Amino acid sequence: MIADEVMSGFGRTGKWFAVDHWNVVPDLICMAKGLTSSYIPLGAVGMRRHIAKHFDDKVFYGGLTYNSHPMGCATALATIRVYEEDNLIENSRKMGAIMKTLGAEMQAKHRSVGAVRSIGLFGIFELIRDRKTRQAYGSV
Repeated sequence: MIADEVMSGFGRTGKWFAVDHWNVVPDLICMAKGLTSSYIPLGAVGMRRHIAKHFDDKVFYGGLTYNSHPMGCATALATIRVYEEDNLIENSRKMGAIMKTLGAEMQAKHRSVGAVRSIGLFGIFELIRDRKTRQAYGSV
């Protein structure tokens, strides 16, 4: 199983990674944006040990421009330290409860708001033309 945590990782859902809400341990986990708070470009793939061992004697020819760049790695370490020291993951969980309430209020108040879904501070508002047909904006 591959978990794409590029957008949902690093506390946005109120846990380190979205899959943590369901106690899922993926085989691969892709991460980026939150890894450095997007101050410096850096992406990473975490993997289970049995998969990583494959690369002990085989080179992965990814050829990425910023592969293991020291500035990106230093930024990631500093960012993770801030997440921990400032309790940002816990704050995302707490603020997410407020966002969920405000989203429900917006849905009740405005006919153009269809479904509202969120987990932590990661969420969506579905904008619709008509509540009966659930026709989305942008559709003909």
